[in-house]
Amino acid sequence: EMLIASDVLPEDLLFGENYKVTGETATIVDTKTQGFTYNFNIFSPFGRFDAHSQAMVRKLVHEIKAISILREIKKTKTFSAAVEKTGKSSYRGAKDLILNAPDTVTGLPEGGSRSLSRSSGELTKGGGEDQSKALDNMLEDFSKLKRRYAYALGVDPYSANSGLQRELNSVSWAGVAGEAGASLLTDSLKGTAGMVIERTPFYDKIEILIRNNAPEELQRINREKLKEMGTEDSVIDTFLTHPKYSPTRKTILVHALAEMDGVKNRDQFIKQAILAQHEENAFIQQLNAEMMMSYHKNVKPILELIPIQMSVIGYTADQTMVASYSLDQVYWTKLTDLFVSEVLNLMKSPDYPAKKFILRISGKFSDRARMVLTDKGIILEENIERNI
Repeated sequence: EMLIASDVLPEDLLFGENYKVTGETATIVDTKTQGFTYNFNIFSPFGRFDAHSQAMVRKLVHEIKAISILREIKKTKTFSAAVEKTGKSSYRGAKDLILNAPDTVTGLPEGGSRSLSRSSGELTKGGGEDQSKALDNMLEDFSKLKRRYAYALGVDPYSANSGLQRELNSVSWAGVAGEAGASLLTDSLKGTAGMVIERTPFYDKIEILIRNNAPEELQRINREKLKEMGTEDSVIDTFLTHPKYSPTRKTILVHALAEMDGVKNRDQFIKQAILAQHEENAFIQQLNAEMMMSYHKNVKPILELIPIQMSVIGYTADQTMVASYSLDQVYWTKLTDLFVSEVLNLMKSPDYPAKKFILRISGKFSDRARMVLTDKGIILEENIERNI
């Protein structure tokens, strides 16, 4: 079965001032995400973007709006004056290495100045230890300002969106090397080009944490949180160095689990998360953690997390099994049958006797899936938002 984007997306996501979502979406299991998600094409003046779920569409649409604002900033006199100053900067040798980094580079690497120094023979006018320290300080200021801009725009400073990265880097470089600071963005957001950023308390805490801390510090904070959950060192190391999880994604996932204070076996979620082989799957794992936390805090406390296939389910004090997943649509397939059979068998075991099983998803169930799952006595909840 094939659907068009307008069949499954709300109108506010279908098109806007600088984008249009189009293309057919296949109603099949997405092998990259190990879940039931749609694939979308997003066309804009800034390029074409591929989204592998409705949640990713929403994220990319917001990033397109941010790109538009950053492009408008580059048309201002303040930006032009800052760019003119960068030409006189003692660090102009670092400009091309920062602005023309490969698309896969979403932030300065650890030891950024050392990496840049190996690539350029003369990044400063002079040389020696003093200039090297000065370059270190400049790169640190660049990273800090970039995170401030990302926070103000409500985007991930480590996003894999190469178009967003180019614009963020360009404006941040002008802000630092051109000595314009945060005024480039704050002045622009005062006008009609700005966008409203709505943050829940959880997300405000996370985004402030990301704004105020370099990736190395985030890793230290996340490591401490994971150790408090009883996660093995080898699992922590594998997760924190996982290439498919950005510093932001790792931080959100870890802190969502940390909010589930007292829940047993939270490390099981991390063990499943490290199996992600694609960025799409890593994104869904992050969303799944948020949905599980939302159920624990807003619906009913969870006692323990239990691994099932490549995911986890929750077990509550009133003997309820609950699964919360970010899925666009669930169909009745062999994969669905296998998952449900494992949960129903687990409910009969003496270790986890359960009276009911609740399956919650962010999307919808197909007619056949709804019929079969309901016949099996499973309680279905759809269109669930993370509510965090």
